[in-house]
Amino acid sequence: MSEKILDLGERDEYNLFTDKSIKALYDELPDEEKATYKKQGEYMYNKDYANMNNDLQSRLIESAAYIVEGMKSGLRPSQLEESEREVMRTIYGPKWYEKYFFNAETD
Repeated sequence: MSEKILDLGERDEYNLFTDKSIKALYDELPDEEKATYKKQGEYMYNKDYANMNNDLQSRLIESAAYIVEGMKSGLRPSQLEESEREVMRTIYGPKWYEKYFFNAETD
């Protein structure tokens, strides 16, 4: 009478990539959509996550360049958002505003 309803130890591990119903749905897709999914998958799995820090550094430098252009055009440190001030502190140091003849970030 002690019949098991569900025994997780006896069941196979589920694998999304070998699921027959998902494969059947994929097989029904038009070739154009299959190509799109393949391209997206290659983009996701070919990304070099180990070297993303270099990408972050270049984005910080580019962001700082846009902020500097704003400062040259008359933007004041107090008009910057906190994230923009953080970029400037990261690139130019804690007293970055002195480079533009301001006494504080709140000027």
